[in-house]
Amino acid sequence: AAPEAVERDDLVRSLSTAGHRVLVAPGGSEDERDLITRILDAAAELVEHPERAPRAAADLVLADSWTVEPATEGEDASNDVMRLQWTPDHHVVLHRAGVPFVSVERARASALLRLVDAVASAPAGTGGFGWVEYLRDGTQVVIRLARPEDTEAISDMHARSSEATRYQRYFTPNTDWREDQLRRIAGGHRGATLVAVNWRGDIVGLGNVFPDRPGDTPAAEIAVIVEDAWQGRGLGGRMLEHLIELARRQGFDEVLALVLASNTGMVRLLERLGVEWTKGADPDLGATIVRLTAPLS
Repeated sequence: AAPEAVERDDLVRSLSTAGHRVLVAPGGSEDERDLITRILDAAAELVEHPERAPRAAADLVLADSWTVEPATEGEDASNDVMRLQWTPDHHVVLHRAGVPFVSVERARASALLRLVDAVASAPAGTGGFGWVEYLRDGTQVVIRLARPEDTEAISDMHARSSEATRYQRYFTPNTDWREDQLRRIAGGHRGATLVAVNWRGDIVGLGNVFPDRPGDTPAAEIAVIVEDAWQGRGLGGRMLEHLIELARRQGFDEVLALVLASNTGMVRLLERLGVEWTKGADPDLGATIVRLTAPLS
């Protein structure tokens, strides 16, 4: 016969025999209702109250707490912190101590936020934020905010890129990142991350805008990488234009870019973006790196 009650520790020990970490959360009276009915009721509530989406995302992954932060503030993603781009101006930050978030949870929470934006009239939501761009050769791409589930496709894009392309972006050819590093460049940092997606769904470009240094700063650094097969079509310039637009939108007073002195093509591209750049050597990285800064007022 089944026991009338099971202690939490006994349940954890029993489930742990499967060889996986276990997260046990307290139940409630709503657990007695049919699961599908609960899901549909919750979906209906979110359609009526889209502002509750961050809390719903936290509940979905059993987070300990959640906050909605300005895009330039708060913690970057880590094992215990899930940072999701909700809108260009605000990120949802979830915390869960002791049990690290896994990739499928990040994907589910991100999908929930996008779903609410898609079916409700949430202003400036990610469901309506992005651009369809036509490149010089007529090819169409979509530039949008990055999502947690983009990490593998972003890693694949770097693998398809040449060593020279990777070196021009990161000043090192290495792309053997730890999972947390890949998670951050795919949208888990303060600021914003954009991806360019082709008609097959492949990510072919990545752009980042983020504070120049930790803490409050008026300057935003922008950077972009486009895989080799998509270079020379105008994609890098389109992404840089949108990154500067996001930097203005997020309240930065100044934008900066760090470029290899030998990468004269990127320097010329930046100079065509309609901002007044000041060029000089970077005091920390030396004469091999050109530091370009421009006011955004």
